[in-house]
Amino acid sequence: MRKLITLSLLVLLCSLQLTPCSVIPLKRVVSYRWTSSSCAKKAIVFEMIGGKKICVDPEVSWVSGHVATVDKRKSAKEVITDGSKESK
Repeated sequence: MRKLITLSLLVLLCSLQLTPCSVIPLKRVVSYRWTSSSCAKKAIVFEMIGGKKICVDPEVSWVSGHVATVDKRKSAKEVITDGSKESK
């Protein structure tokens, strides 16, 4: 049953339609992930505040900037030193 659900989600993610090339608001992007390697279309799925997911073409110029900014947010959020958490 678990495999069936996983397969169904994989098919759903692979069938996501790419959004038009309009820039999505960076301040609303929470995270991102690449589509599975088994998908025919290589794409990035941005998760927005509120849980909405937007599938975009990674070749579009603004997408790499959004990805870099989200990565910086994650790394700047917490610095773990000696087992304790410190905010930057």
